Amino acid sequence: MLLVTTPFIGWAAKVLGLAAVAVVFPASAAVMGMTNSLGAALNPSSVWTIARELGADYAKLVAVCVLLVVLGGVSGLLWQVSWLFGVAGEIFAVWTMLALFLAIGSVLRAHRFDFDLLEGSDDAEQRDERERHQKWQKTADLAYTSVRSGLPAQAYRTIKELIDSERDSLEIYQWTFNAMLAWDEPKHAAMLGERFAKRLWDAGRKVDALELAQRCRKLSPSFVPPAAFTSELAAYARELGRHRLADDLAELAAAGRPSTS
Repeated sequence: MLLVTTPFIGWAAKVLGLAAVAVVFPASAAVMGMTNSLGAALNPSSVWTIARELGADYAKLVAVCVLLVVLGGVSGLLWQVSWLFGVAGEIFAVWTMLALFLAIGSVLRAHRFDFDLLEGSDDAEQRDERERHQKWQKTADLAYTSVRSGLPAQAYRTIKELIDSERDSLEIYQWTFNAMLAWDEPKHAAMLGERFAKRLWDAGRKVDALELAQRCRKLSPSFVPPAAFTSELAAYARELGRHRLADDLAELAAAGRPSTS
């Protein structure tokens, strides 16, 4: 404001001063918003840290700052037209400043994980999902402990209870399958793959079911879905022209085994 209003500074110096303010102000305001510390907001080191962490987004923020400052400055000239236009210009200038703070806040929110900022109320869905996944991980770790202790039946029972608790959703099947792939032996994930493939098939995702069956066959020779389902997979593979996979599945179906679902 001093640079804009003082008559004791030439226009060239004003332009340079305003350019410097435009470059520094977004980072300074960001520091103030995060720390509530005037000293930190005026500390060149803090300002530089923010600018460096935001990277290209900070350059965009400076461009927005320059644009809004120019618009605010132009609106101040409306007093020369009439007092009515002047009042409207002052109102517009206030809104441009608020828009600048909104832009700064939006960029900080996009980088909130980089600065370890508190989550907003609209992050509730992400927070709930993260907490749910943490709960799932604890259950998967418990099942893995059972496997390592030589109690696979107990591990499978724990996994089944986890899947049942999520109402056999495709999400929980996919998450659990991926988690079991990290276990010492892939055969455990392949055994879950028998139920997972059938669940995909029943959900109408036949191609995904077939791909999963083929993947599980590569993971473990013990992958043997119920004969009726395997026959359906073989027929579908043949329809798609994947005859080698169809023959493999047909051979499994011929060997047969009762459903273990």
